[in-house]
Amino acid sequence: MFVLSTHLYEIGPPLAQFSNIQFRFFETGFQSGQLHFTYRLKEGISQDRLGYLILEKEGVTKLLDNL
Repeated sequence: MFVLSTHLYEIGPPLAQFSNIQFRFFETGFQSGQLHFTYRLKEGISQDRLGYLILEKEGVTKLLDNL
């Protein structure tokens, strides 16, 4: 068994042709202006694009604006 974690969702479709590769992701959501993590493993490839929201929540975007 080999486990690979990536944010490069573009590599999923070309790899989907191989029957020995399975895709899983952790479910996430956005509730009341906050990120919500269920920690539930789901089948497939996540369609969430939460990277910018995480950077904003952690103040990174403000730091970059001040450069």
